[in-house]
Amino acid sequence: MAKAFHSSASQIATYELCPRKWALDKIDRLPRKPNKFAAMGTALHKIAEEWLTEALVPPASDLGERITPALPHLPPPNTPGLQVEQTLKRTLEGIPFKGLIDVRIPYPYREVPIIYDHKSTSNFKWALTPDGFLDDPQATLYAWDSILDSQEAGYKGDVIDLQWTYIRTTGAPKALPVCHRVSMADVMPRVTKTKTTALAQKLLTETISSGLELPPEASGCEAYGGCPYIETCNLSPRERMRSIMSQGNAHNAFMAKLEARRAQAGQTEAKPHPAPAEAPTSVPAESGTVNPPDGPKEAPAAPEEPSAPPPKPSKPKGKKVGKKKAKTKAKTTPKASQPEATPAPAPQPAPSPPQAAPVAPQPTIMAPVAADPMALVRGLLDAAKDGRAIVVMVIPNGQGS
Repeated sequence: MAKAFHSSASQIATYELCPRKWALDKIDRLPRKPNKFAAMGTALHKIAEEWLTEALVPPASDLGERITPALPHLPPPNTPGLQVEQTLKRTLEGIPFKGLIDVRIPYPYREVPIIYDHKSTSNFKWALTPDGFLDDPQATLYAWDSILDSQEAGYKGDVIDLQWTYIRTTGAPKALPVCHRVSMADVMPRVTKTKTTALAQKLLTETISSGLELPPEASGCEAYGGCPYIETCNLSPRERMRSIMSQGNAHNAFMAKLEARRAQAGQTEAKPHPAPAEAPTSVPAESGTVNPPDGPKEAPAAPEEPSAPPPKPSKPKGKKVGKKKAKTKAKTTPKASQPEATPAPAPQPAPSPPQAAPVAPQPTIMAPVAADPMALVRGLLDAAKDGRAIVVMVIPNGQGS
C-alpha cells in the first residue's frame, strides 16, 4: 500500500531546483550516494543538540572545534521554554508537511518568538541575506508555523525573529549568525508558492511512474555538491545545454499536458498552477547600448503629417547665367579671333526640397559580448535566465570598440 503523500521544505527546494531529481527520489525511490557534506551537517547538528539539551561540551575533534565558535550565538542550555528539534505539524491544502525546527523559543517565554537554525557551509558567501529569508521555503514555512503556534498560545503579534547560524567547514573555525525579523504578511507570498509546488508534487505522485518522464533541469546537475542521480539521467552535453536554455519552460508545458489529461479523464481534483514567470530583467544602464550595424543607405520616409511645411526651395539659376555669359562673350570678341565655341557647362540639377528630419530609430539594446565563444555562451545563458531578448552583433577585429 502506497504511503500517504507529504511534503517538506527540503522537498520543495529540491523540486523547484529540478523536478526530475525530486521524482527520482520520491517516486522511483532510488538510493542516494553518500554525501560527505550532508554527513558533516548531520554530525554538527547532533553536537549542537547535545550542548543545548544536556550542556555537553563539544568533543576535542575537528567537528568540535568548528562548532565551538557558534555556541555563543545560541541560547544557553536549558533556557526556559527552549524547544530543540521541534516537529512541524501544519498542513497546506490538506497536504501534511514534515520537518524539524532546530531550536525555537515561543511566546510567552520570549516577547517575540524566535527560531534558530544551524547551517554548515564551506564559504560564508552562501549564507542567506536578510532579504533572502523571504524567498526561502524553509525559513518562511517555519516562520509561518511558529507564528501560528504562538498566536494559539495567546500571542497578539504577527512577527518572529529568525537566526540562521552558519558554521564554516573549511579554513579556520568560524561562525556567522544572520538575523532577520519577519511578519506573517512578509512570508505568505512564499508560503503560497510552496502550497502550489506541493500540489504539483501530489499530482505527479498520482499520475507518473518514474521521474524520467519529467523533463530535466540541467542547471541543478552540479548544485549542492552534485546531483546523486546524474548517472541515471545520463544527459548529453547538447541535452544539458538545451535544458539550461529552456529554464523550466519544458516542465511547465509538461504539467499543462498532465492537467489536460486528468481533465479528460474526468478527475476534478484541484489543479496546481506552474509558478508565474519572472518579469524580464532590463539590461543594466552601465552595460551601455550599441547602435545597430549600418544598413542600406535609404532615405527615410517623411512623416505623413509634418509639423511644419518645408521651406520653399529657391529656383535654380545656373542655366540662364550660363547663356548670358556666352552671349556677352560673343559680342565683345571679334569674329576673326573668336576661338572655337566652348560648350556651356551642364546645368546642375535642381536641389531637392529639404525634407522633414526623420525620426531617429530607437537603438537596439544589446548585451556586448567578447569574441571569446565561451563568453558568448555565458552571455546567452544569462540573457535567457533574465528573460531578455537576445541580439548579437559581431564586430570584426579592428572595427569598433
